[in-house]
Amino acid sequence: MRSLLAMKSCLAALGMLLGMTVLPLEARPPNVIFFLVDDLGWSDLGCYGSRFHETPHMDQLAREGVRFDQAYATCHVCSPSRASILTGKYPARLDLTEWLGGRPERPFEALHSAQKQTALPLGEKTLAETLKGHGYATANYGKAHLNRDPRTYGFDEAITGWVRSYYHPFSPQYEKSLLSQEGDYFTDRLTDAVIDFIERKKDQPFFVHLEHFAVHDPIQGRKDLVAKYEAKPKGELHDHAVMAAMIESVDIGIGRIVETLEELGLRNSTAIVFTSDNGGYGPATSMSPLKGYKGTYYEGGIREPMFVNWPGVTMSGSKSDVPVINVDLYPTFCAMTGAQHPSDQPLDGTSLIGLLRGEQVSLED
Repeated sequence: MRSLLAMKSCLAALGMLLGMTVLPLEARPPNVIFFLVDDLGWSDLGCYGSRFHETPHMDQLAREGVRFDQAYATCHVCSPSRASILTGKYPARLDLTEWLGGRPERPFEALHSAQKQTALPLGEKTLAETLKGHGYATANYGKAHLNRDPRTYGFDEAITGWVRSYYHPFSPQYEKSLLSQEGDYFTDRLTDAVIDFIERKKDQPFFVHLEHFAVHDPIQGRKDLVAKYEAKPKGELHDHAVMAAMIESVDIGIGRIVETLEELGLRNSTAIVFTSDNGGYGPATSMSPLKGYKGTYYEGGIREPMFVNWPGVTMSGSKSDVPVINVDLYPTFCAMTGAQHPSDQPLDGTSLIGLLRGEQVSLED
């Protein structure tokens, strides 16, 4: 026991010399990995009813945590939804109500768009800034799509940009930030970057915001997985072989990240949160029995898969029918980690911590 205490004292002293605090796992707030999948439909996962897509790792995480059956995005397109997550505010409060790039004005239209933000507003203190101020190492990988470098709003590291091809070369933006070679698949390389970050930051609490570009177009699956799904019997609602392959690539990556956490002894001290930014991409998937898809405000355009797996807190097999929305994530992450959101910045969401603990609560005011 004395030798163990001496070792911990030495590690703490070394951490101080290196400019960081090394704490034993039991004294640290939980690590948080937040998976945000682009254009994933409400029923695209096995745990939400798909019998064609194979998503064993996501299904297991949902089965062993809390699955939300009425989870919603704040917007039917990506940028406003992502801004809501990072600020805890509805798009209208941010004046960021359209995907950035935006639909062009057309002179023949009787109604025209109101003035709106063209980037994440500079004055907002984001979730990443709040967690960074609480001692977290922070990283953002994938599709940020807020017209600002994520390092300007709280992320220590960022590898982001637009994907022109899921196969190397991915796009000019990734030529230096995400090194790849012939045959590499983008979703796999993004997973590699996350694993590298976790391995480097394992001795301090970390927050990883993995914003998968998948399953946004271009619809390009990993060739081996496409062949697998092309050989499966068709006739299910989700029988688009390439989309199925893209979704399984995300699932494989999540499995690799969980395996890394287990190898490093971090799994029990890491909360995993999963959802999508808006409804599914209509031509390649189905939101049935919901009406609509990405780009519409029908249920199929804003209802999302969502689950939270937090060992020691969430109970295996839990489900919640309480309606939740992605502005609830900022206050939830603060409650998880003990971080304090800025008192002068209103949040439109409500912490879900009671639901994660299995308490019978209502989120109504």
